Amino acid sequence: MSRTGRDRGFAASSSQLLQSACGLKVVGAVVLTLTALYVVSPIKGQPIPPLWPRFYYALLVNGAWGFGTAVFLTLFGEARKDTARA
Repeated sequence: MSRTGRDRGFAASSSQLLQSACGLKVVGAVVLTLTALYVVSPIKGQPIPPLWPRFYYALLVNGAWGFGTAVFLTLFGEARKDTARA
């Protein structure tokens, strides 16, 4: 049995998966940032901050978390796959 996604009925090509993953990262970063600014701040009783200065910093912070997670999963995710097969 082959390990390709086609055997399991997945129709998406690798380029389609890459495009959707990049799109989801962008949407996730924007949604998380806007949620922090417009939902969390009022819940904490803080005023809604000006959008642009904090928006840029929040995108950088969320991007750093995402990049670090991707590096961590790339480095240690393969080791987990190897132990799961054993």
